[in-house]
Amino acid sequence: MIVNTIRFVIFLQLTAAISFTSKEKSHKDHKDINDNVLKMFLPAIKYTTSHETKDTYCAILNTTFNNNNEDLVLTFNVQDKKQDAYDYERFGQSSEMRGKQVVDFFVSGIESKDLYRSRRGLKNGETNIVISPNHENLFKLCFHNFVFDGSWNSIDIDKYVTVVVSKVDQRENDVASYIYTAFQPDTQERMMDIIVELDEITGSQGNKQMLQIEEFIRNKNENTFDKLLYEMVSYTFVVIISSIVQVWYIKRKVFK
Repeated sequence: MIVNTIRFVIFLQLTAAISFTSKEKSHKDHKDINDNVLKMFLPAIKYTTSHETKDTYCAILNTTFNNNNEDLVLTFNVQDKKQDAYDYERFGQSSEMRGKQVVDFFVSGIESKDLYRSRRGLKNGETNIVISPNHENLFKLCFHNFVFDGSWNSIDIDKYVTVVVSKVDQRENDVASYIYTAFQPDTQERMMDIIVELDEITGSQGNKQMLQIEEFIRNKNENTFDKLLYEMVSYTFVVIISSIVQVWYIKRKVFK
């Protein structure tokens, strides 16, 4: 489990360096949809005057390309919409810099209504999230861009968010391609060796070792319980015998 986590962290760090380009077409309600690419405009909304339904910006993700029900990688790219009318040096930090503006999102299944992932405080830049579809192809992806500062001098920032949906193996291929084009030959070789080593560890050998460790721990726990039970029985027996001996000794002294 730990090795899988390490491997996945390395994988996500590499994918963060890869840029994706795709065609987009216009769509109403601030949404551009093109197969597995989604673009949305998120205006800053004062939380005190917001309406949960009205101020939630949602889109439907169609992942029919995922025929084998594989894990999906959602790559979020959040950027500020700069407003030239504001003088940031004069008015100071924005609401986001003060920690009073956050972008939230959640992903749920259309049919099952299950909540797959959610996050509060999606940062600017690229973020990778993995979901495991439960044999679903349609997902509801929703965002909030709430401001929790109602003061007059609050500088609120509108946001643009781009979401790219892809399968894990597709991202792995992109990572491999990026390694070959962006790194020196010795670095490429070292990176590929690490990937092979991690595959070996997480393969059948790793599973076998995990089973052996699990069996050892289980046997250790069972042996510990048996020893504890034996000691408790022995202690109880000694206490009973000691009590009988004490009573016999007292009677002997009293009636002697």
